[in-house]
Amino acid sequence: MLEGMPMKQPDIVRRQGFLVMGIPTTIKPGTERPETFAAIWKNFETHRAAIERLSADPGYYGVSFPTTQGTIDYVAGMVVPPGTAALAGLVVREIAAATYAVFACHVQAIGQTYGYIFGEWSAASGHRPDPLKPAFEQYPAATNLDVPVLIHIPIREDHSD
Repeated sequence: MLEGMPMKQPDIVRRQGFLVMGIPTTIKPGTERPETFAAIWKNFETHRAAIERLSADPGYYGVSFPTTQGTIDYVAGMVVPPGTAALAGLVVREIAAATYAVFACHVQAIGQTYGYIFGEWSAASGHRPDPLKPAFEQYPAATNLDVPVLIHIPIREDHSD
């Protein structure tokens, strides 16, 4: 996406549940910075090879789990099959089945895309994000750099507030 160009409308999809194994980090909303996420993914790299051996999907996932403390538990990881035990220093977390608005963008435009999602799109779409379900970014496998990042925003299926 380029500055000033209109965003493509998202696809609305129903996704089955899945598990992600990865590095957990607690983030206070409003403190998200590119360097924070760069450090998280750098830490993930120290475990990537071990997780890849267990992975059920060659892509990478950055999942934002809401908490009751008003923070977000961000997990940088990969999808693993059911029954997979967490490796030392990592967690396995479940993303339940849900309906998502899915936005495609280049990795450099993630911040701008989130701004659009929670600004213009959210106000005009008729869909409401579901704050009780995790949102996530789905990154392509490292060998497939031409594929966009897919940002999944859980939406309320009943369109209620």
